[in-house]
Amino acid sequence: MGFGFLFVGYLLTFNVAYAAYTDVFAYLLMLLGLSTLSKYAKGFRSALYFGIPSALLSLVLFGERIGVLLGFFAENPIFITYTAPVACLCKAVFLFFVLQGVAEIATETDIPVLRVRALRNRIFTVIYLLFATVMETGLFGRLSVFLMTLSMVYLLYCIVFTFLNAKLFFECYVWICLEGDEDMTRAPSRFGFINRFRAWQDKQDEKTLARKQEEAARRAARKNSKTGKK
Repeated sequence: MGFGFLFVGYLLTFNVAYAAYTDVFAYLLMLLGLSTLSKYAKGFRSALYFGIPSALLSLVLFGERIGVLLGFFAENPIFITYTAPVACLCKAVFLFFVLQGVAEIATETDIPVLRVRALRNRIFTVIYLLFATVMETGLFGRLSVFLMTLSMVYLLYCIVFTFLNAKLFFECYVWICLEGDEDMTRAPSRFGFINRFRAWQDKQDEKTLARKQEEAARRAARKNSKTGKK
């Protein structure tokens, strides 16, 4: 459905320290997933549009880092100073709309826990943007001791924030699928470890499907009991 590419692409953003080297590949994978998801929610369509300039900017930053690494030109601090805040802004807006899409599709598929987590992560995205603005623009550059502490807090927040989003995207991959996808067959791999992993994954999917069916039965029972009372 697209959540697999979204999840794998977003995993690459865990590389906080050297994001310029991996963000371009992360955006390309996420855009690939959003190209499918955009058909099902307005938020995903908006994220797809905002993701394109984000990917282009990440490509420019990637080229600049590679050029410096290979010695084609010297590092330009002014370039980093102006592009880093813009990259953070693009990332925050992109994630905000992705999470909006998750909330919309979770509402449509009647999975309230995913909708609540998506809304929670949207709030965290706003906090991330404020945090990144302070750090990337150097508003506290003169307070070196305070800046060192704030940098550590910012790094930890980015790791937790990224983990929560990755966890949510994986849960979407597990819980949300197109009608009929459960019955799709696949050819066995020639690699034994892949077949073993698939067998383990199928067992987990069966447990997840059973939980979904139980939850749907409970909702139907509650609905019937309310209707009976009326």
